Amino acid sequence: MTYNFAIVRGFGFDVPVTELRSIVIEAASAGYVGSWLGGVGRLFVSAIAVAWIVACLKWKDLSWPALTILLVSTTAVFAYQAKFEGGRFFSSAILLASFFATVGFFVSDVGREQRVNILAVRPIHVAPVAILLLMSVGVAAYNEMVFVSRGARSAQTFAQLKAADAPAAKKVEEAVGLERLAVDQNPLAVAYLQYAANFGIDLSSARDSHAIATSYGRAMAWIYLTQGVGEFDRIFRIESLRHSAGLYQFSQIAQVLSKLTGKDMRYDVAENLSNYGTYITLPGSLYVDFGTVVALVLAVLVGICLRAGVESMFAGASTFLAILAPILFVVVITGPVTTLVPNLWPCAFWTALTQIPIRTKSP
Repeated sequence: MTYNFAIVRGFGFDVPVTELRSIVIEAASAGYVGSWLGGVGRLFVSAIAVAWIVACLKWKDLSWPALTILLVSTTAVFAYQAKFEGGRFFSSAILLASFFATVGFFVSDVGREQRVNILAVRPIHVAPVAILLLMSVGVAAYNEMVFVSRGARSAQTFAQLKAADAPAAKKVEEAVGLERLAVDQNPLAVAYLQYAANFGIDLSSARDSHAIATSYGRAMAWIYLTQGVGEFDRIFRIESLRHSAGLYQFSQIAQVLSKLTGKDMRYDVAENLSNYGTYITLPGSLYVDFGTVVALVLAVLVGICLRAGVESMFAGASTFLAILAPILFVVVITGPVTTLVPNLWPCAFWTALTQIPIRTKSP
């Protein structure tokens, strides 16, 4: 994926992330919906999530070299995501799935006759939790950095907007509507200010840029928790919606097929969805993909698979559903906020590979 951004698309390694995101968003608005190379990269990145689940479920069998490789690989992926200011949901999903798998490892190892024997707890049961907590600190710091930096850019942008117009007491929603903007205006920061305005945050009276950044950070956190409700409502109000036949959440397939066949098979999100660029809930995404009936059938199927997988995981089994259960759990609990299926569905493929027996010859 780094090769795709830096070499194929010609951005290099020194382009500021704010400029890069602006370019990508403008390209998407013009009809560019991602490259096939980026799609392949996302297919491989999802293997990291399965690797962590397997490691946490089978912590007793995990060797130090394997753990080292896993930590180095995860660090590389996280560094890439931090560079391009993305992947926050993906990193959080890995952590949630790994914590869930750790619970399964704990219950299956110390549980006897449907009871948990506390006296059987050993340091090995605490080790994965300690590592995951350290990773959580890093992800939390990264999330805070993103939100605060966006708030700081919003504060700077608002100062420019206010200087461009005489009245100093204008509210954000009035300021972003000005036709006369500062020359070096950041369009992303204007969008961030509009988000703040939607949540009733009036930054016109604030003089401390740090206070503005903090307030905006809190607003963005609240947006992530509540935006799914409004987005889901907007989807149902679209009269001429063309369903994507699965290529909205499984967009990587369309990207690869388009490259192989020479025919553009991608779903034009910008043309079909009025809220392109925002997160959509899992139910809303299923509706965009398949309509009402199939979406409901898939919801029931996910529930059945999740229950069977959790029971198998707590029993200490290494079946396909047992390893996939943490992923399904994360998909379900984050469904009201956003869909993680586009990034996590390849996990089913990587999980299936774990079921292939490795045959070795004894010396």
